[in-house]
Parts: sequence; C-alpha cells; structure tokens
Amino acid sequence: MTSFANHPDVVGGELISADWPGLTRRTVEKILDGTKCLVLNGTQGDINHVNVFPTGGFLNDMFMDFDDVSRGYAHAKYIARVVTGGVLQAFDKVAYVDVDSINYLNKRLELPSNKPTPEQLPEAIRINDLHNAGKDAELPYEGMMLTTIVAEAGRMVRLADAPDTFDMTLSAIAIGPVAFVGIPGEPFSGIGKLIRESDAFDLIIANCLTNGGEGYFPMQDSYDEGGYEARSSNFKAGVAEHIAAESKKILEDLKK
Repeated sequence: MTSFANHPDVVGGELISADWPGLTRRTVEKILDGTKCLVLNGTQGDINHVNVFPTGGFLNDMFMDFDDVSRGYAHAKYIARVVTGGVLQAFDKVAYVDVDSINYLNKRLELPSNKPTPEQLPEAIRINDLHNAGKDAELPYEGMMLTTIVAEAGRMVRLADAPDTFDMTLSAIAIGPVAFVGIPGEPFSGIGKLIRESDAFDLIIANCLTNGGEGYFPMQDSYDEGGYEARSSNFKAGVAEHIAAESKKILEDLKK
C-alpha cells in the first residue's frame, strides 16, 4: 500500500486512463515479485501535476492541452516511476507492528455552501450560457484564466438555488497504530498537514475522494488569493480548517 498526493490528470485530453496511479501499481507489481499494490491518493487539491515550464526531455511525447499546459502519457509514466522509486527505497525498511484492533467511524459534517450574491448571478449566467454554447472565444480570457472564470460562473449558476449548507461524511479507519482518514472531495495539502499534527496515532494517512467527490476544499489563503479551486469550490472559506479540526476529533474518538 502506497500513499502519494497528486492529481491523476497527467495524461490529459479526453482519454480514459488510470493515469499515474494505475501505472504506479503496474510498475511496482512488475518489479516486486508476488506483490499486489494498492495506491492511495492523498490531500492533492493544490498539488500541481504538470510541468508548467517543460524543457528538453520533459517535452517528450507531450501535447499542449486546453489550459496551455503540456500533458501526456509520458509524464504520467515519469511520475509513476518516481513514486515507484520511493516505494522501492522504503520497501525493505518498513517497521513491523502488532495489530490487535481494527476500528471504524463515520462523522457527518454540515458545511456552508458558496452561493452567489444576487448581484453576481446575471454575469455568471451570461458566461455560463456562452460556454455551454461553445462560444468561449467571445469571452476576454485565455488559458487557465478562462478555465477559472468559466468554472466560477458554473459554480454560481449551479448553487443559485442550492441549500445554505451541504452534508458531508468523514470516514476514518484505525488498524492498530495506523489511521486512515477519508475525505469525500479534493482537500488541499494543508488539510493533510493539520490532520497529521494529531498525536492519536503513530501514523496518519489522509486520503481524498473517499466515498464521494464534493469538489475542492481550499485553505483560507487560497480564498484570499482567488485561484481556480477557491473560485469554483462549492464551499465557503473556512471549509478546509473545519474539516481538519473535525478529522482530529474523529481520530481522538477512534482511539478511545
């Protein structure tokens, strides 16, 4: 079992692929005879999965994707081999521990939705309608800025008549001194760092997209900066810090 935090959107385009997690599993199992590899994805919401300034060999078998970023199968293979290298380094040096208990808990959270104001909605509807009609060229934006504006408009239209809060379920499993926290969306790496501050277990592994995909959970500073993830998130600022605090509580309850 290996855990690594990174968007599995390296191949790009409109292909269906297991991307670097599938390639990691395949590579590890090929190198380590008799091994079955399970890849867990960590708190990857703000982890960049592409080389935004590729040169030389980093351009091998790549193409320019919709957001002016180079993607390709070759880069997914590269990431898989880097992760596999980490697995091979640790494989023979793991610590063996006794396990006398397995425990599991769920916890329901109520999170405020990131609804638009009445003043924001007309422009959001205009942008969303143009995008859905295939008329992005009529919008004065390009590349990632275009992607951000369109995603923000889509979020506003989507949440215009949404409830004020959304329910969400956190999950946690403890296997002896090791705990796994499952978050049903794409948590920023800061959430994982905050969760791992807990001293309830010797090893804590935080995982994304567990039993649900509720979108991005950005940290407060990302809302302050106004980037893509925060502007498209279904949830108001403070969501990440709240999830981290509640995750620590569920770990404490799991330990009892």
